[in-house]
Amino acid sequence: MVLKIKTNNTFVKIQDSMLETEIERLEIYFRELLKKIGLENETWSQINFFELEKKKSIIRGLLRESKHSYKILKQLKQAFKNSDFSTETIKFYTKLYPMIHLPNDKSESVGLHFDNFGNKEFFTSWTAITNYKYPALSYIKNSQNFKKLISKFLIKFKILNLFLSNINIQKGEIYIWNGNMIHKGNLNTSKDISAAFQIKFTDENFIHEESLNLKDELENQYNLDFKLEDLIDKYNKLINFGCKIDNILKIKENKIDFYLNKSNKIEKKIISFSL
Repeated sequence: MVLKIKTNNTFVKIQDSMLETEIERLEIYFRELLKKIGLENETWSQINFFELEKKKSIIRGLLRESKHSYKILKQLKQAFKNSDFSTETIKFYTKLYPMIHLPNDKSESVGLHFDNFGNKEFFTSWTAITNYKYPALSYIKNSQNFKKLISKFLIKFKILNLFLSNINIQKGEIYIWNGNMIHKGNLNTSKDISAAFQIKFTDENFIHEESLNLKDELENQYNLDFKLEDLIDKYNKLINFGCKIDNILKIKENKIDFYLNKSNKIEKKIISFSL
């Protein structure tokens, strides 16, 4: 199944023919959503930040809970097991976390950081949904070996900017790196929208996202029917309500419950992640 595996001291790069087929299908779905939700020809700007984020968020939720993501997640789970990073102590993984990069999208251009939030073992899998016409990522070679306090110090004083290496990424390529690796997402300097997703593999439950057990069979819960227009309408009503509501938390909770109770299981997952 795996066509090619490249390893350096910092990350693993995998190309998988079956995964590439599913990525193509996910990109088609992504392009359809861009048209339906009105994000296809947008360029990021500070003035329209909130409206753009509303659209990006619902698309992220729909991608995460799609039938395509279910198939991709199964294959990425196996790809990680086949990599050099897989050990018996890695027991959990997260669902796909989509990232959408509009042209000049400063909200997605994250400074230098490392992903590990405290787990003893932590790995990130990063895969492009679209082709990237700019270096999507930059990283510091061998930085996964740094002590966290040293990494924080070096990041704070911007010393590492002199030692960055770029990664030029193509659609469907899987990159896996140690969660302690220092890296950053770069500004989309092209004229096209780019998208990717990441998954985290950890020794313990990842507290910031739903974790799945690597030993369990992945449940196919992505085939529930819903009307996209109805889902978008519910999402927009929740967003608009949140913008208008005062600080009376009880009123807000009751209203949110009202909309969520009218949603089926898959709609709740999409809306909850999007919010």
